[in-house]
Amino acid sequence: MKTSAFFLSALILLTIFSLNNIFPQTPADTLNSRPENLHTFNIYLINGYALSYEFSKCNQSLYRVQLDYGSSYTEDKSDGESTTVSSYGTEKHPRTEENSTSSISLSLSAHYIYSFLRTDFGEIYLGAGPSLGFARYEHLSDNSGTSADTIFFSSSSNYIDKTYSIGVVFVLGMKAFITNNLGVFAEANLNGGKRWRENNSVSSNINDYPSSADYSSTNTYHVSGGGWFYNATYVRIGISISI
Repeated sequence: MKTSAFFLSALILLTIFSLNNIFPQTPADTLNSRPENLHTFNIYLINGYALSYEFSKCNQSLYRVQLDYGSSYTEDKSDGESTTVSSYGTEKHPRTEENSTSSISLSLSAHYIYSFLRTDFGEIYLGAGPSLGFARYEHLSDNSGTSADTIFFSSSSNYIDKTYSIGVVFVLGMKAFITNNLGVFAEANLNGGKRWRENNSVSSNINDYPSSADYSSTNTYHVSGGGWFYNATYVRIGISISI
């Protein structure tokens, strides 16, 4: 899948390069007419959402500040029945289950970008810089029901995972200029560094018996630690807008 995405992005960029060669830009639209201190916004659309701002110092190097964002949320609720078979017979227990999962990730990085191959129609560049990251994952679960022996039972759990990271980002990319102010790019990213994790979870159980005292319990779990990490994104595709 990653290989297919890479070849697809390469095909798109090569097509744009070819169109620029077939339909050359007018002199007013060429690279040489670009201001040196050009402000550029890059919008990442495939393999992760991000927004970056570039401030050009010269035609071959620039500085970039980038914010990466990711989030997800799922929720489901089900009504069912559990069946217990024993020597005393068969019992059916109606029950309800609710589950929800959410996650969010943020990363702020700064890059120095150098274009080692640059023409009027596009460029190939590389860069590097520091990054700070934060991620949060949470899972909630609630189960409840009734039975012949137990009037009411319920259980719930709440799991939260937080991750903080500091590292270095390496970038290799290529960009095709569609117009003087619009382009399309594909980038490969390598990120590595140090991270710290914190896990917290709480689970509880309640059983309400008709002829005896109720039973309840609560378990709390906490763990924290750190380690090294690295990850690679083979291709990210987006559009570039200059003003």
